[in-house]
Amino acid sequence: MHPLRLITIVGSIGFASLAFCQNDFRIDVEGGFAYQTRNTCSVPADGSKFSYRDLLGRGPTNFERLTVLIHPENNSGYRLVIAPLAVNGTGRLSAATNFNGLNFAPGVDTYGRYQFNNYRFSWWHKWKPIGDIKIRAGWTFFVRDADVALAQGPQSSSYYNLGVAPLYYLLAERDFGDRLSAEFEADALAAPQGSALDFGLAVGYKINSTTKLKLKARYLDGGTGAGSVYNFATFNYISLGLEFRI
Repeated sequence: MHPLRLITIVGSIGFASLAFCQNDFRIDVEGGFAYQTRNTCSVPADGSKFSYRDLLGRGPTNFERLTVLIHPENNSGYRLVIAPLAVNGTGRLSAATNFNGLNFAPGVDTYGRYQFNNYRFSWWHKWKPIGDIKIRAGWTFFVRDADVALAQGPQSSSYYNLGVAPLYYLLAERDFGDRLSAEFEADALAAPQGSALDFGLAVGYKINSTTKLKLKARYLDGGTGAGSVYNFATFNYISLGLEFRI
């Protein structure tokens, strides 16, 4: 395992442990399917562009996600998100591709791997409600743990990248009676160097005073072409999850 990746994961676990030491937190666990609707990549950025979606297919790919909110009922608090994502398989390139210094031929069985794990640390503050809608807003420290690879026979090449970015954070919630609720969550920022957009919509059903069942849809889009790698990708998610409050 890459040492920087290990440090990131250990730090995330430490932050999650802090949440469990509190007597006021919310934890969301979800799992489901992700579909890639576009995923164009080039290493280096001015090299041969190819599509992981065309190589590996749209999906679905299994995924899991963990979200922890500390002090969810207070005026301010913190959030941790651990969101791994990996797509891999075998397909065929449509054109000759130079990837990370190696040439890969078209029409030949080619293994591809696209990893985009991300970890988020947020601070939020409650805003004045808009009608029945409760709002939290703040900042997210976004950690990108990415790895892309191609292989043909004995030839293989991969490129690992760990990066950080600041994002805006928003969470809006509304209850519909005693059992039903809706929730919209966003981490987003766009700049000339690139963009990161993550929008989630959930419908919840309260099972009891501490547990809620959630059906979620999510849209993840972003990328950059300003550095050493060109990559723009869009993923659509559907998941089922549980929310626990203590």
